[in-house]
Amino acid sequence: MARGLDIVNIWEYQTLEIARFARTFEHMAIRLRVGELLEERGITAYQLAKLSDGRISLSAAYRLAEPNAGAFPPSWAMLEILCEVLEVDVGELFERTGSKRKR
Repeated sequence: MARGLDIVNIWEYQTLEIARFARTFEHMAIRLRVGELLEERGITAYQLAKLSDGRISLSAAYRLAEPNAGAFPPSWAMLEILCEVLEVDVGELFERTGSKRKR
């Protein structure tokens, strides 16, 4: 008997999609610019955590501010919070670092 689509299944699916995204993010030809944007605005990682009203933890803020933040891909919710706090569009959070992969 096939399982119906319920809340647990949706959560499992979303978790798997996030894990798949996390594995591939650091190998993509893009990188997060959070550290640069913080520096441009004179905001520290500590201040980022405070400005987010606790929606971004202090440890996450410090990891996002690092140059190799691609190893820590943000969730969609965190991207929205970063856009709000830094007053940028989502595209401004990213930068292309190289050419596209060949298909």
